[in-house]
Amino acid sequence: MRLRRSAIRSTVPLLVRDGRRMVLTPFAESLVQPVTEIDLVIWPPMIQDKELETFSSAMLFTDEFVAVVDQDHPEVGDVLTSDQLCTLPYVQIGGPQPTIADTVLTQLGLPLRAVAATDNFTNATCLLPGTRTVAVIQRRLFDQLGPSIGLRTVALDVPLPRLVESMYWHPRNTVDPTHRWLREQVLRLCATGLPDRPHDDTGPPRGARPDR
Repeated sequence: MRLRRSAIRSTVPLLVRDGRRMVLTPFAESLVQPVTEIDLVIWPPMIQDKELETFSSAMLFTDEFVAVVDQDHPEVGDVLTSDQLCTLPYVQIGGPQPTIADTVLTQLGLPLRAVAATDNFTNATCLLPGTRTVAVIQRRLFDQLGPSIGLRTVALDVPLPRLVESMYWHPRNTVDPTHRWLREQVLRLCATGLPDRPHDDTGPPRGARPDR
C-alpha cells in the first residue's frame, strides 16, 4: 500500500524523530535497510515474512481484487472466464515478488499471457485504456482511477482472497510517543473512506498483536 505524501504533509509539515526527518521510501528501496531500522512496514500478512513475525502489528484495511478491462472491450462481457484470462494479453505487476492475485492464479494452474510488466498497480491500470489487455487490481484503486480513464470491472470465475494490509513496527517503538503519533496518523488516513476498518481514536494496540 502506498501512502500519499501530500496526505502526510498536510498533517504535519515535517516530522523529526531522534533528530531525523521522516522519509517515505518505496518498498523496493527499503529492502537494502535492516528491517529493525525502518519505523513502519506496510505489508499484507498473507505474504509471510520471518523478520516481521516478532513485530507488533495493527490491521489497516481490507480490499478485494477485481479484473479490469477497457469499457469497450469487444471480447469481455460481464464475466471474465478463466479461459479468457489465460488467452487475453495480461499486464503483470511485479516487485520483489509476485502479487497475491498473480500467485493464487499461478497456483490454480492458470498460465497468464503477460505482454507488459510494471512495478505498481497504478501504472498497470493506466496501461489498459484502448487495449485488449486485462489486469487484476484492488477494488478501491479502480474506484479512484478506473472510471475516469474509461475502464470497467468484470467478475472473475476463479476465487481470489481478500487483500488485508497491516502495519508492522519494532516492539521497542510501541510506547515511543512520536512513533505512536505516526501510527495514529496512518490509521486515521487509512480509515478515511475505508468502512472495513473503522478508526479508533485510542490509536493502535500496544505490544505484539499477530494479524491472523
